[in-house]
Amino acid sequence: MVAQGPSGVLCAIGVFEPCEGVVMGGPAVKEIAIENPVPVDPVASGTKRVLALDVFRGITLTAMIIVNNHGDPRFAYPPLAHARWHGWTPTDLIFPFFLFIVGMAIPYSFAGRLERQASGRKLYAHIVLRSITLFAIGLFMNGYTQFMTGHSRYHLWDIRIFGTLQRIALCYLLASFIYLKTKIRGQALIAAVILVLY
Repeated sequence: MVAQGPSGVLCAIGVFEPCEGVVMGGPAVKEIAIENPVPVDPVASGTKRVLALDVFRGITLTAMIIVNNHGDPRFAYPPLAHARWHGWTPTDLIFPFFLFIVGMAIPYSFAGRLERQASGRKLYAHIVLRSITLFAIGLFMNGYTQFMTGHSRYHLWDIRIFGTLQRIALCYLLASFIYLKTKIRGQALIAAVILVLY
């Protein structure tokens, strides 16, 4: 809710301190002037966010929701389904996009922790713990999906061990150690070897 004081200053009702000269009925109402808002510097506030990466993450999540809920696979719009084997569709880009996002976020995430003087042991423990957590969530999601689709019994051979989250966890683990243990030249060499082997 917004009120206008005698000086023409707009005041947002319900937060912070009252604007001078604005009288409201009923119980005490807190207001704040919103004239000439001051932008928040993410670096100064301690949260180093990359807007482009956040936007790309949001677009990728939206696309994932769409391709995972396209209705009957027999009548799905072809771009919303995976390619059977040869070629690719926009749906096949979702997983690589997530890996790209993870890789791009690693330098920013680790830079913040290193600036806070986090020890190497704590940083490695954080990497391992996060990887294990992602892997465990992936296993749970696969088992929960089986339960919701009518499978009343659980068998190890029915659970997809290396699902999407599990693979992201492994890629995050390896990429993090590579980033911390190698320089640019070593990283480029590892990337070239992986591409050749693939």
